[in-house]
Amino acid sequence: MVSIFDSLERDASSDWLYRYAHIAIIGIAVGTSLISIAKVAFFLFEHGSLFADFTVFWTAARFDDVYNARAITLAQQWILGPNPDLRPFAYPPSALLFLKPLQLLHYPSALALWLGAGIVCFGSSVWLYGQRALLAWLSPMVGLSIVIGQASLFTAAAIAAGVALLEKRPIVAGVLFGVIGAIKPQLAMLVPLALVCGHHWKGLGVAILVGTTAVLLSLLLGAHLWVEWFNSLGSFLKQVRGAPFRRPDVAPGLIFAPIGVLSVVYVWTRTPRAELRLLALVGGTCLSVPYMMNYDLATMAIAAAVLLLDRDWRVWMIGFLAFAGFWLSPFIGAVGAVALSHRDDQWPEA
Repeated sequence: MVSIFDSLERDASSDWLYRYAHIAIIGIAVGTSLISIAKVAFFLFEHGSLFADFTVFWTAARFDDVYNARAITLAQQWILGPNPDLRPFAYPPSALLFLKPLQLLHYPSALALWLGAGIVCFGSSVWLYGQRALLAWLSPMVGLSIVIGQASLFTAAAIAAGVALLEKRPIVAGVLFGVIGAIKPQLAMLVPLALVCGHHWKGLGVAILVGTTAVLLSLLLGAHLWVEWFNSLGSFLKQVRGAPFRRPDVAPGLIFAPIGVLSVVYVWTRTPRAELRLLALVGGTCLSVPYMMNYDLATMAIAAAVLLLDRDWRVWMIGFLAFAGFWLSPFIGAVGAVALSHRDDQWPEA
């Protein structure tokens, strides 16, 4: 049975319908995003913690006892003020390889370089998905990443670019996935599964090689760092279960992991479309790990923006909910990508 929207889509006289529908849904999404970003920015400014997450990275780059949560928090007190909450460094030692150059710069210069490089990297990955993906810049997850100085612009750029480049540049894609695995392993947890399902053997091999190399090189910083990192994970996981961390945690728990895993398997074996694969990968990962912060959904914003400007109302809604919904995004991303991949043969070539 053909829906009225399917018939309207083929009728040139209906251009006005989806044109104004696009304007309306974009307005709602952008309004939601700007309100969210303004609320977070005001809160951070009021508490003197703008770019507070970058402060953790900058301090870790020049600090010896990096996995001592209290010690590294005290080292940040000059900018966080008296009696700050614990600000630990939870990334593996392999991530320090990419952060160490920050120790060569003073804080203002390092912050400017960090934000500028993150914006350039994220913009480059957006460009790979076409003009419709430009809307991703107005996603609340992207704005949040900027105002807190998170690394999620870099990680989002690497994952999104990796998915987009797999078909034509598998070696480059593999390098990007390997870097993600070295910096933030939980974000790359389902990447090997996705690459196997998509039969991207070259990309998988390169990713494993790059990730392994990064781990081995990190031993030059001191093998004891890996022991200290593993020992610190217990107290860090206990901390993230507390209210301050639990509120922006978008991972609902391992109970939904089968949905996330099956979504990745289905979509990556069904369709080569980068935006659907990216949506399933990010949403599926969020459903399969016990902890993931909302700014990590910046990766999903690129795929959601592309869908948001499609001419099919079903695609619009999935794009909008994935674009603007913090808490629903993992479910919408994973399950929505499965629903859309059912109609892959109806999609025009990109």
